[in-house]
Amino acid sequence: MSPTRASWLCVSQPNKLHEKQLRQVELIRAGHADLDTAYQIGQAFVSMVAEHREKDLDGWLVQAEQSGIAELKKFAQGIRLDYAAVRAAFTSPWSQGQVEAQVNCLKLQKRIVFGRANFDLTLAARPLSCVDIPCEQGVSDQRVFCSWRVGCFTSA
Repeated sequence: MSPTRASWLCVSQPNKLHEKQLRQVELIRAGHADLDTAYQIGQAFVSMVAEHREKDLDGWLVQAEQSGIAELKKFAQGIRLDYAAVRAAFTSPWSQGQVEAQVNCLKLQKRIVFGRANFDLTLAARPLSCVDIPCEQGVSDQRVFCSWRVGCFTSA
């Protein structure tokens, strides 16, 4: 299992995971005491964000800083640097998620069009919500768009 996949499993809400994924999470947690601690602290953060519990943020930051795990300590310090914005994110009904997704898709489109999308970048885009892109036959410039399934384009 890749580190990216393991990280994703550890920050996913358990009620949204399948049985096989839950078993994988248990194997990860059993691997080392620090992994179990990181999982518990990470799950506390995920549920705090999902439930908009901004009052728990200060306690979570103290817990993360005292966990003995350097990555969690650095993450908590980063949150403290922009504490007002993070706290506002808990209370605001608005999200930047859709805007960030649009910006990411625009950058990907530009890389593809201007030839800077190498094989690795294009494969990284594939897990997006994929849509097949129809192209007009005979137009050679659009073959790139037809050969990849990229989620930022809409099919006509």
